[in-house]
Amino acid sequence: MSKVLSIIIPTYNMEKYLRHCLQSLVTTPELMTSLEVLVINDGSKDSSSAIGHEFMDKYPETFRVIDKPNGNYGSCVNRGIQEATGKYVKVLDADDSFNNNSFEEFLSKLKDCNEDLIITDYDFVDVNGTIFKRESYPFHKEQAMDIDSICATTSFKSIQMHALTYRLQLIKDMKYHQTEGISYTDQEWIFLPMTGVKTVAYLPIELYLYLRGREGQTMDLKVINKSLSHYFKIINNRLDELNRRKIKVSDNMEKYMYHKTMLLATFIYRAVLIRRAYPLAELVKLDDKIHSLDPKLFDMLSNERMKGLGLKYICYFRKHHSYVPPIITKIYNILWRISKK
Repeated sequence: MSKVLSIIIPTYNMEKYLRHCLQSLVTTPELMTSLEVLVINDGSKDSSSAIGHEFMDKYPETFRVIDKPNGNYGSCVNRGIQEATGKYVKVLDADDSFNNNSFEEFLSKLKDCNEDLIITDYDFVDVNGTIFKRESYPFHKEQAMDIDSICATTSFKSIQMHALTYRLQLIKDMKYHQTEGISYTDQEWIFLPMTGVKTVAYLPIELYLYLRGREGQTMDLKVINKSLSHYFKIINNRLDELNRRKIKVSDNMEKYMYHKTMLLATFIYRAVLIRRAYPLAELVKLDDKIHSLDPKLFDMLSNERMKGLGLKYICYFRKHHSYVPPIITKIYNILWRISKK
C-alpha cells in the first residue's frame, strides 16, 4: 500500500525519550500500513538505535531505522527526505511525541488531502507530560485555501515547524536541503519550503506535543549562547540561498519571509550587542553582508528598537562599532527578568 505520511525523526542520544516518541505513533493496523516512520539515528552513542530497531522488528511495514555518522539535525532531515516515500512528510523531534488519539484522526483525514501544506495545532508539554500551552489557528477549517490569503496574517507569521506537514513532492521538486553540521535548522523548515506552497489546509487537530524544559534542550538560553555560531550560519546560508535562487514571491509571502528573517536577525544582534555572546567582528561581517545582499532588510534592522528602552541599538552599533553601553545591558536584563515573572 502506498504511504500517506512519512515521519522523519532526527535522533541523537535520545534513549530517554525515543521509546515514548515512537509508541505515540503506533495506531490501528489499517492506518499503520499508510504510515512510514524513518528513525534517522545520527551516530548515537546510547541505545537509541536499539530502541528504533525494536519498533522496526515489531512493525516492519511502518518503522525503519537508518543509522548514519553524526552530521547534526539538518543531515537527518536531508537523509529522511531522500528516503521518504509518502504523499506528505512531517518532522518529529525524538524528545517530542504525538497525541495518539489525535494522530489517528490526522492520518484518516490526510488521505483525502491534496494541498501543498497542512497545518495542525500543537501543545507545549512539560517533563511530566502536562500541557501548559496550546497553539491553534483562526483559519478556515478543513478546506483548501490559497497560501497568499493567510501567509501575511499575525497567526501564520508566528507559525513553527510543529504545525507543518508538507507535500513531499514539493520538497523534492525544489531540491530542498537543510544546513548540515549545526542545530536549530528547524528555522529553515519554516522558511524556504514556504516559497513553493500554493495551497494550504488547516485541520484543527491537536497533534504535536512539544516538550519544553528538559535539561540540555537546544532552546535552553545557556545552550543557545554556546551555539550562536549556528544561528550565524543559518542566516548567512539564508541570504546566500535567496540570492542564488532569485525566488519571486507575492507581496504577502514576502512579508512572511521578512518577518521570519527579522526574528532570526534581531535575535542574533541582541545576543551579540546586549549579551555579548559572540565576537563583535563577526556581527560586523554579517551586517555588511546584509547591506550588500538585502538592502531592504538592512533598513528594517535600522529601525529596530530595544523593547522597554526605545534605543535603536542596531543603529548605535553601526554608528559606534561597539556593543551597547553596560548600563543599557543592565537595565535590559532587569526588564527581561521582570517580563519573565
